[in-house]
Amino acid sequence: MSLVVILAVVLGALAQTIAGFGFALLCGPFLIAALGQATAVRLILLLSSIISVVLLTRKARHARLGDGLLLLAPGVVVTPAVAWVLHHLDVRTVTVAAGVVTLLRYPLNNRWGLLCLRLGRPATLDPCLRALIPRPLLTRRSVPPSSC
Repeated sequence: MSLVVILAVVLGALAQTIAGFGFALLCGPFLIAALGQATAVRLILLLSSIISVVLLTRKARHARLGDGLLLLAPGVVVTPAVAWVLHHLDVRTVTVAAGVVTLLRYPLNNRWGLLCLRLGRPATLDPCLRALIPRPLLTRRSVPPSSC
């Protein structure tokens, strides 16, 4: 393993301990480039699980078991079905679907995002998303973005 991969794993672990997420986000691309997709995903899941267990044991008194079980139950039920469906889909279909979901993330998560886009007020959109939307859709109406 190269020094860059080790540094990425350390930074990912640090991000997960501080924010509660971010391990795979930071070290995933480096591990995939260095180890290949299948091995890297397995390693990311293993290391992320270890970090989560260590953090949970340190903060066990503050853990809300009922809330954890409410989150765990649907995941245990849905994950095998989603894994089976994804395994049987074409890779290109899954890639396009992931891209569409990524592009729609901001308008769907931002409670005003869809409304602003429909009213022709794209200035409220994320700059990265705005760069991907065709210009005619963005300049449909000339309404000041501050009113959104």
